[in-house]
Amino acid sequence: MIRVALAACLMLVPATAPAQTATAPAPPVNNEYRLTAFPTHPLPGPFTGFGYLGYVNNTGKEVTTYYLGWPGVVYKPVKWLEGWGGLIYVWNDVTNGSNTHELRPFVGAKIYIPNSVHMNLFSFTRVEWRNVTTDDTGEKNDRVRIRSRFGFEAPLSSRPWDIKTAYVLGDLEPMYETNVHAITTVRARAGVGYVANHHLRVEVIYHLQVSRKDPSDPLAYSDNIFRLNLKIGIKKGLLQRLSGAEPE
Repeated sequence: MIRVALAACLMLVPATAPAQTATAPAPPVNNEYRLTAFPTHPLPGPFTGFGYLGYVNNTGKEVTTYYLGWPGVVYKPVKWLEGWGGLIYVWNDVTNGSNTHELRPFVGAKIYIPNSVHMNLFSFTRVEWRNVTTDDTGEKNDRVRIRSRFGFEAPLSSRPWDIKTAYVLGDLEPMYETNVHAITTVRARAGVGYVANHHLRVEVIYHLQVSRKDPSDPLAYSDNIFRLNLKIGIKKGLLQRLSGAEPE
């Protein structure tokens, strides 16, 4: 299934894209390295609180990014449905340019597909209001992005989701920018996870990203993202309750 997700992402690049010439070489592919943590804590009733912490080093663009997501709330009225809402703050520390700050409130819904093989099959769609400020000029840019992630997590043990067992994961996520009325980014990711104990899961993930700056251009292979992700449950059972991908 991982290969299928990656192949589907690559198929989104039109075969008729104009050939690159010697005077217009293809832009370089960026390598990005991420360390992220997703802590969760119990709230009364069908609610769960969460946070999001991230450190990103983009070597190609010479940008270091810090993520802080807090507070966030998940409402889970039934096993197959979750409502998500929260706020993420993003600081881009740019080596050769102006730093930017972003406030990103979002709401979304995650739907699970029930099955008998203990897999987590889900779709996670959310709307983000991106409010970006450039330090040097004070310019503000407001835009809306819609992201839909279609993914799976599959256990690799006869003791699915028990401690000291592994699993694989994968998903495909197109991102639609409402200001240009086009999909500007698509990510396909694949990885492996390990249930260390009742409070911690460790995931090693690779993202392949295709993107474009102008909606009239074709989507093109632009980024490799290598990520170490820590899922932390303050209370036993929270990680089983909130399966599937987290916001980022």
